[in-house]
Amino acid sequence: MMEYKKPEDIFPVKCTKLTDWKFIAIKNTEMFLYYDFLDYKNKEVGGFNFYCIEAVMWGGSKFKRIDGCKCIFKGIAYWDGIRHLYFGDKQTDNYGYLYYPHIDDLNLALKELKKLEKKYCRKD
Repeated sequence: MMEYKKPEDIFPVKCTKLTDWKFIAIKNTEMFLYYDFLDYKNKEVGGFNFYCIEAVMWGGSKFKRIDGCKCIFKGIAYWDGIRHLYFGDKQTDNYGYLYYPHIDDLNLALKELKKLEKKYCRKD
């Protein structure tokens, strides 16, 4: 059975909580693309880590709190672009595997990732 976690219980890099990262809500989906710079002093060319989640359980007033999510993809971009892209995560019990993926939603999330790559990675 898949293990769903709250976003604040996911630690994508060392001791950094996912919810400490910046994020983009992917329009018309239940997906959120989190990212964190590798070098805050030189973020325009330093690259970034990224972690995309899909909310699967909501709570709180007006269901604004994510009570469960799964990792859709994660990875790292360096100065020259996206270098590593992984699907799923061991923390959400779906590493390397997406069950019934929403391809249209996945496409929207990857387009947002491409925008971040263009903005923060230098292309020579």
